[in-house]
Amino acid sequence: MSTFTPQDQSQAPRSPALSFFLLAVVLSLLLLAYVVYLFVAQLSTKKEAEVYGQETTQLQQQVNTLTQKKVGYLQKAKQVLDKIDSQRIYWSKVVHDALLVMPKDAKTGAAKSDFLSYSGSSDGKLIMSMKTVAGSQSPYNDVADVVSAFSKSSVFSSVFVPTISKNQNDQGQAVLTYVLNLTYHGE
Repeated sequence: MSTFTPQDQSQAPRSPALSFFLLAVVLSLLLLAYVVYLFVAQLSTKKEAEVYGQETTQLQQQVNTLTQKKVGYLQKAKQVLDKIDSQRIYWSKVVHDALLVMPKDAKTGAAKSDFLSYSGSSDGKLIMSMKTVAGSQSPYNDVADVVSAFSKSSVFSSVFVPTISKNQNDQGQAVLTYVLNLTYHGE
């Protein structure tokens, strides 16, 4: 014969409904914890996205600012280069223009003076060493014609002859050597 003791009652088998209920409560608590976790994670992700969005906006503004500065620097550099290029003197052009301005003898078509050498500076100031053509009937008038031609030119100004010296060539003909100071302006 068996008798029930309180200890035996505690070990009494549980009903399946109670086990199912306890399992459902545990699963519900786990599901609720998972939903809370997802909600917190979503909030955290939104905050991170906002922070990254703000950082991206700030970085884009910095890029735009730097790009504008770079464009500004490039524009200034181009202006400086354009200014330098506009002030550059192409000496081949100077010689070409001088040859075009040089007066010619009406009979022979030859230049009334020959260039011996020239030197110039970046501000367009020129010093030309020249000589008249040997055998000229009036070499001083040839020098005057050269001065007049360069003075009338639109590309030369401030024409001045500081020195003239008279020499003779091997045939005994008078030849004048002179220095022509002038300023080149270009076209």
